[in-house]
Amino acid sequence: MNSSTVQSEYPEQYRKTIVLSDGVQALLRPIKPTDESLIVELFNSFSKETIYFRFFSTLKYMPKEQLEQLTHMDYEKQMAIGALVSECGKEKMVAIGRYTLEEKEPGAAEFAIVVQDACQGRGIGTEVLRHLAHVAKLQGVRVIIGYIMDENSRMFAVLNRSGLKMTRRFWDRGVTRVDIPIDENVQIT
Repeated sequence: MNSSTVQSEYPEQYRKTIVLSDGVQALLRPIKPTDESLIVELFNSFSKETIYFRFFSTLKYMPKEQLEQLTHMDYEKQMAIGALVSECGKEKMVAIGRYTLEEKEPGAAEFAIVVQDACQGRGIGTEVLRHLAHVAKLQGVRVIIGYIMDENSRMFAVLNRSGLKMTRRFWDRGVTRVDIPIDENVQIT
């Protein structure tokens, strides 16, 4: 069997229940293969602007290879956390945060977060980012790095509300690189 297709065991220990600013409970948990339909439903709810800010392009549908990467992963090399709420007795995914270890930069991982438009401004993105940083610490990641379009004010607001220490620097025309050092931000108790 090819080692690149071997998947690590599902990390059940990274589940966490949070309460959003409006009092609604949400479950943060690692994405799993059975989440494909929830992810497609989430993607289909995004505005064009949200798609553009998250994927740096104007996608009309979730590419099959990205869906595969999100749902079938080696949890030791990457992590994707979904935020789920219950609506009318049905589980609904409203946000995803993920990171992938950088091959060229040991101890570093690139992260990205996306929140359903209707749920933005409720603290979900902030909680997903904090939880992602906590999981990264447990997995030995030293820094998580995000590339954010300068006009993505909502993501910069998430970063500011997170309370995490970070550095920002020009990366490319219209894009800022954000480095969040994990050891300075996350204490494991």
